[in-house]
Amino acid sequence: MDDTAGATPNRQAPSYRDTLQRNNPNLSFDTHDNPIWADAGYEDLTEDDEPSENEDPTCPTILLTATEKHMLSDPWRNALIIRMLDKGIGYLQLKRRLKTKWALKGDFSLIDIGCQYYVTQFTNIDDYEHVLLNGPWMIGDNYLVIRE
Repeated sequence: MDDTAGATPNRQAPSYRDTLQRNNPNLSFDTHDNPIWADAGYEDLTEDDEPSENEDPTCPTILLTATEKHMLSDPWRNALIIRMLDKGIGYLQLKRRLKTKWALKGDFSLIDIGCQYYVTQFTNIDDYEHVLLNGPWMIGDNYLVIRE
């Protein structure tokens, strides 16, 4: 019996690794695979850095090319910075409440960076825009300040 009977030629199922990466909000998306992020611009990034004559020679300087800047900023283009104005809610409770409050279509990740600041990344551009534009948001009696 032929093992390839019934298989579609030239069509390969995605690997387990690819499936995990596409469902992981902590990984950046390739714009070729996910066109919803393709129009994200890099207007705030300058061209290649050049050494300045006014720099302190005792201070180390890292010069980056435009390509390196794009590569470093790419994973964060679908992220928002959130700050709780008042403490009193734990990380897991905050994540559950945000998921309920925002009623997202996709998934999101929440990273605690300290001092009531969090970084959240979204798997869906509509969710990102919904959270950014449809505030103000409150969790209990706590206001959330949201910035790109």
